[in-house]
Amino acid sequence: MKRSGSLCVVAALVAGLLALNPASARVVRTWLAGASAEKVTPLPFDAKRDLLEFPQTVCPRQIFGGPRAFDFEEPYADLNHDGTFSYGSDLPCDANHNGRWDGLYSSGGVDHLTEWVHDDIWARAVAISDGAHTIVIESVTSQGLFIEDDQRIRDGVRSARPGVTQVFVSSTHNESSPDPIGIYGAPDDGTGAAGVFSGVDDYYIHYLVTQAVRAGIEAVDAMVPAVMRVAEFTPSVRARLSSTFPTTDAVKGGTPAFGTPEATDTKGRVLQLDRRAQHRIPVKSQVLVREGRDGTLRVVVVARPGEAGGTGRDVRERLLAWTPAPPRAPKPRGLITDSSDSSSSSSSSSSSSSSPGPSPTEDRSSPAPDHPWREQHRRWKQEALARKTNRASAGRASVDASASLRSASTPTDAIR
Repeated sequence: MKRSGSLCVVAALVAGLLALNPASARVVRTWLAGASAEKVTPLPFDAKRDLLEFPQTVCPRQIFGGPRAFDFEEPYADLNHDGTFSYGSDLPCDANHNGRWDGLYSSGGVDHLTEWVHDDIWARAVAISDGAHTIVIESVTSQGLFIEDDQRIRDGVRSARPGVTQVFVSSTHNESSPDPIGIYGAPDDGTGAAGVFSGVDDYYIHYLVTQAVRAGIEAVDAMVPAVMRVAEFTPSVRARLSSTFPTTDAVKGGTPAFGTPEATDTKGRVLQLDRRAQHRIPVKSQVLVREGRDGTLRVVVVARPGEAGGTGRDVRERLLAWTPAPPRAPKPRGLITDSSDSSSSSSSSSSSSSSPGPSPTEDRSSPAPDHPWREQHRRWKQEALARKTNRASAGRASVDASASLRSASTPTDAIR
């Protein structure tokens, strides 16, 4: 089994790619980059697709009619009538003659069939090229992939796009996806760590490989000029290293000392690929839109000071791709006023228009006299007037109090 690492090594991969050609390593005129993603979520059960996958001549449904939640699972006879396949009590239809029942066992535990979908899982691909070499990097939502599955993805992408130099495939170690390595099958072998029969569903793995190949091809086809930025950092995070994976020295009494970090990388690397700003309008530019006699619209871009000589007078005109919007409905002429004004406005509007239109009861320019809206606004108006009166009263009271204070502070008799 091969379980690939994360994509943080992508910067090193790109550097190695350029090292293949010293000339291209010295002068890189432009980068090309593209990305794509395809779902690898198991498809829900569909009777028509199921008959194409497992014909009646191979698995007659009169016998093998047990319920299944997803495609890619072989038919079976539900002899114990519990609605799910169980070794020892149900009869599988071994359509591909691999000696087991192909079903979607979850990689989260032994003998546990996938029941429902929380969110989609994906095969994501990015393609990068320096014009001479093209690499494709894929990440698949899966606990792991066998080297044979990786190779099928590589061969599929490179056969469809012969210009691709290398294809790198990784998996995310997701443990809530169909078992891709076989240890989570059924029934439990008694240890709780593995199943007696493999949990790999060959039909689903074929679907996963097909989707991953499609994602890689689409990423190559989507390549456009791009700007590449690479950054590296060392996080100040302390982590407990696992003793069950080969990340520390496991030889006691040896050199280096037992527990010394070995297969670890404490640096984080980030790769950013940004489409080049071709035919974009610069940020904070002055933009005008001009309509020609033929109905076309053109964007007039005035460069910012500092661009094209720094005068700010460099005017560049570009054709704007424009899709005319559907015509809007005419706005009502009447404003929301009281009922007398709205009725007169409605009558004048109807008399001035000769085209047929909705009746006043169907198209009101203001609410009806008994509409709750009017009562609400009356209350708001009364409350606003009350607040205004209270503020005015408080102001007068403050003025009177100040006057009284001044008169009280004026001495009437001298203190002897």
